[in-house]
Amino acid sequence: MLTAGAVWLWTAPQRQEKALKQASLRDLLRMAGRDPDNPRIFYYEGMRLSQLQQGGPAVAAFARAAALDSDDEASWLGWAAAAATFQDAQQAFGILTTYVQKHPQSARAHFVLSQIYQQKKAYARAYEEAAKAAKLRPEDADAWRLMGTAAMSRARLQDAEPAMRRAVLQGPSDWQNQIGLGNVLMESKRLPEAEACFRAGTRLAPGQALPHLALGSALLTHANTPSELEAARRELLDAQRTDPDNPSLWLILAQSYTKEQRWVDARRMLERAIETGPGVADAHFELARVCRRLGDKEGAERETRRHHELTDHSEAELELGVKARAGNDLGARLKLARLLSEHGEYGRAADIYTSLVARDPHNGIAVQELGDLQRLHSDALRRSLVMALPDQATAPVRDLLRDADLIFEHKRYAEAEHAYRGILARDPESALANQGVGLALDAQQNTDDAFRYLNRAIARNPHLDRARFAVARLYEAAGFPGEAAGHLRAAVRDVPNSAEYWHELGQSRHEIQRFYTEAEAAFRRAVALAPERSDYVLDLATLLANSNKTVEAEQNFRHGLALAPDDVRAQYLLAHFLLDHTPTLQSQETAAQLLNRAHAKDANHAGVLYDLGRVALQRNQGKQAVEYLEQAAERAPLVATTWYQLGRAYQRTGAVQRSTEALKQFRILRDFYTDLFNTEEQAVQSPNVAGIRLNLARLYAREGEYAKAINQYQRCLTFDAGNKPARQEVTRLMADLKATGRLPAPSVFNGIVYASVKMR
Repeated sequence: MLTAGAVWLWTAPQRQEKALKQASLRDLLRMAGRDPDNPRIFYYEGMRLSQLQQGGPAVAAFARAAALDSDDEASWLGWAAAAATFQDAQQAFGILTTYVQKHPQSARAHFVLSQIYQQKKAYARAYEEAAKAAKLRPEDADAWRLMGTAAMSRARLQDAEPAMRRAVLQGPSDWQNQIGLGNVLMESKRLPEAEACFRAGTRLAPGQALPHLALGSALLTHANTPSELEAARRELLDAQRTDPDNPSLWLILAQSYTKEQRWVDARRMLERAIETGPGVADAHFELARVCRRLGDKEGAERETRRHHELTDHSEAELELGVKARAGNDLGARLKLARLLSEHGEYGRAADIYTSLVARDPHNGIAVQELGDLQRLHSDALRRSLVMALPDQATAPVRDLLRDADLIFEHKRYAEAEHAYRGILARDPESALANQGVGLALDAQQNTDDAFRYLNRAIARNPHLDRARFAVARLYEAAGFPGEAAGHLRAAVRDVPNSAEYWHELGQSRHEIQRFYTEAEAAFRRAVALAPERSDYVLDLATLLANSNKTVEAEQNFRHGLALAPDDVRAQYLLAHFLLDHTPTLQSQETAAQLLNRAHAKDANHAGVLYDLGRVALQRNQGKQAVEYLEQAAERAPLVATTWYQLGRAYQRTGAVQRSTEALKQFRILRDFYTDLFNTEEQAVQSPNVAGIRLNLARLYAREGEYAKAINQYQRCLTFDAGNKPARQEVTRLMADLKATGRLPAPSVFNGIVYASVKMR
C-alpha cells in the first residue's frame, strides 16, 4: 500500500499535465480563474486558443504562462508562434530574442529564429541561427536541413551540401531531407545523384506533391523522347493531384508540352500557373512565347508587358534593398516598403516599415503608412509568417467544435467564425464546422457566404436542424417561403419539440390561403410548446382571424395582450381585429383606447396610423382622419386600402381633387395586386410557360421584389432560351441593381434560381 501511494504521488504531475492537455476551453478558463498563478493552465489555454484561431487571447495566455515561468521554453515558443501567426513577425522576433538572450543554449529557440529569418529572406542570419541549433543538437535533422536551405538561398553550395548530407544521415526516413539534398545536387549539375535522392523521396512519401514535382522537374531537364517526356509528366501529374494550386507545378507542366510543341496544351497550363501565382514573371514570359507560336499577337504583347512589369519590380526591389542596407538609407527603406505593399507583399512591407520606424520613430509618414497597412491588410499580415506551436499534437476535431460552440454561445461571432474555419482547414468535410461558419457569418449579416456554408453542411448531414433553420430564414428573407418551408419541415422532424422551428414553419405558410391548415397546426404546436410567448399567440390569432375563426381569434388576441400588456403589436392587433370583426360601440371604444396607447409608444407605426384614421372617419373627424392616413400612406405607400380610406377622408374635408388622386392610386395598386395574384396562380397551374414567367418577373420587378424577379426571368429563359426581351430586361435589371448596391446576394440567389413560385 505504501508503494502504491508513493507511485500515486510520484505520478501526480504527469496526471495533472494530461488532464490539462485534455481539458476543454471552458474548463481551462474556469481553472485559470481559480488558480491564476499556475503557468501550465495558461500554457494549455494558449495552445487551445491558438488551435481555435483566437489570436489575441492566445498571445495573452502564452505571455501569462511565460511571465509565471520565465524558464519554460514551450511557453515562450508558444507565445512567439501565436504572435507570428496572429499579430506580426516583429513581435515574435522580439519574444524569441529576449528568450535566447536569457537561454543561449536553447536549440529550439535558435531553430525558430532561423525559420523567421528564412521566411523574411534574411538568409545569412537564418544560416547562423540554424548552425547554432545544429551545434547544440547535432542529432536534429531538421536543424541541419534548415541550415542547408539557408545556405542554398545564399547560393553557397559548398555549405549547403554538407549540411544536407548531415540531415540525411540524421533523418534517413524523412523525405524532406532527401529532397533538400537532391536540390543541392541539381544546382551542382550532378543530375544522376539528384534523381536518386528525388526517387528516394517519392518512395518515402508517395502521397506528397513535392517529391514528385522535384523528380518530374529533374527528368524533364534531359527528356527528349516521347517516353522520357511522358515519364516526367507522370511525376508532375502525380504532384498536381495533391497540390493543384502550386504555380511552379503548372509552369513546369507547360514546359513539358512546349518541348513537344503542343502549344494549346502549354497555353492552358500557363494560364493556370498565372491564375494560381499571378506574380510569377517566368509564367508570363513563357505565355508570351506560346501566344506568338499560336499567332495571338495581342496576347503576346499583353504577357510581355506583364513580364516586364514583374521583372522591373524585382530589379527595383533588389536595387532599393541594396541602398537600404548600405549606409542605412532610410529613404530607400520607405520606397522599398511602398513598392512591396503595391505588389501585395504586405508581410515584407510591414517588416520594412517597422524597421524604419524603429530607426526613425518621428517619421510621421512611415508611421501612418504602417498603420494603414496593418488596418487594411491585417489578415494577410497574420499569414505572412508560419510558425508551428511547440506541441504539435492538436486537440481532436470534436473537442475543437465544442470549444468553438462556446465562443459562438458568447456571441463573439467573428472569433467563432475563425475557430470554425480553423477546424475546416483540418477537416474540410466536417458538416458541423461548415454549419458553424455559416451560422457565424449569418450572425454577422454576411448572408451570401452564410448560405453557401450552410448548404454545404446540409449536404454533408441533412439532419443538422440549426443549419436547416438558418437556411430557411435566408429563404424567407429573399422572398421564397416555399423553400423555407421545406427546410423547416425537415427541422421539426428532427427536433419536434422546438417551439421556434414550429413557429417559423407557420410563418412560412401563413400568407398563402391553401396552406392555412398547415400554418395553423404549426402555430398551435409552437404555442403549446411555449405558451408564454405572446408573439406566438398573436400570430396564431391572426391566422385564425384570416380563417374566419373569429371567436377563437379574439380569445387569442386578448390572451396575447394579457401576456404583453405594453407591447405595441399586441395592442394594435387586438384593436385592428375589433374594428374589423366586432362593430359594437364598446369594442370600437376599446379599439380606440388601444390604438392611442400604441401611438403614444410608436408614433410611426403605419398600421396604428391607418386604424386611427379609420376611427376618426367613424367619428366624422375628417381633418384628423386625413392627418393620420397621410402619415400612414407616407410610411407604407404600397398598401392599397390606405389610399382608399384617405380618398374618403379627403371627401369628408371637401378636398375633391386630392380625393380623386388618392382613389386613383388605390385602383392602380388594387389592379396591380390582382394582376400579380392571378399571374402567380397561372404560374402554379402552368409552371413551364415562358410567357407567364416573363409577366411574373415584370410584376415582381415593379413591386421591388428583385430576387424573385430575377428568378422568374431565369425561369423564363430556361423554358425559352431565345426570348430576347427577357434576356435584355434581366441584364438591364441586374446592371441597375449592381450599380445601386441592391443586387441580391449571389449565393442566396444561385440557391433559389430554380425555386418554384409560391403564393403570397
